[in-house]
Amino acid sequence: MHNNQIIKHITPSSATQSTNAGLVSVTVRKNQVTTALLSLEDKNLKPEELVTIMDYFHFNVSYADAYLVLADTNPTIHHVWLAKRLEEAADVLKPK
Repeated sequence: MHNNQIIKHITPSSATQSTNAGLVSVTVRKNQVTTALLSLEDKNLKPEELVTIMDYFHFNVSYADAYLVLADTNPTIHHVWLAKRLEEAADVLKPK
């Protein structure tokens, strides 16, 4: 099942209606990427990695949006791209 097919089943139509010039709210987008990660990456990532990337995508919603597009259109690039984001997330989110 493709990612946007999953999202159509989990996102009520009222939640996707315009709140700001036709854009889906940040909260809805965060929920979409979290659901997609849990369904698409549970076999590919360790639980700690899933939590790290979820936190990172909640911190940077543009990466969450890119993940949703790549996961649905190009699996090869998607996995390489996600590995890079995990490396970044480890640096950005580590305690100081």
